[in-house]
Amino acid sequence: IITVLNVIPGSTAQSFFAEVSHDEAGLVDHFKKAVKHLFSFLVPAAVIIWILGGYVLHFFGKDYAAAGTWPLSILALASLFSAANYLGDTLLNIKKRSGMYLFMNAFNALAVVIPAYIVAPHGLVAIAWACVCGQVVTAVIYLIMNWQLIIETKKARV
Repeated sequence: IITVLNVIPGSTAQSFFAEVSHDEAGLVDHFKKAVKHLFSFLVPAAVIIWILGGYVLHFFGKDYAAAGTWPLSILALASLFSAANYLGDTLLNIKKRSGMYLFMNAFNALAVVIPAYIVAPHGLVAIAWACVCGQVVTAVIYLIMNWQLIIETKKARV
């Protein structure tokens, strides 16, 4: 279910990349438009999953729903932060910062997997929260980097 939710930031990032490929001078405007588009679709979808996810999980059984509803809801929250990471990746690709792109993806994987491994004995809810924490840390780094890359872009246009 969360993978389906992540189609929204993936598609938005691809559209952002395509638009900037044809109009690099409009990068800042395209970025703003991508952020607005992304969250105008993702937030309602995450809220729907938060509210209805447990009902959907009942199709897999009562026990499955009981064990999976909270982790699913928490991962829906994580998707809001991982969405920023999709746009950050795209901006790094546009700016041809492949080394930083590789580093950030490795960092994100470690920021999620290591805490999840540590808290795994405490159950699925703890693992889901570890995922949120990893995505938040990565998103904050991306926000700082995106800000810097956009400032560079604005200075280059002047």
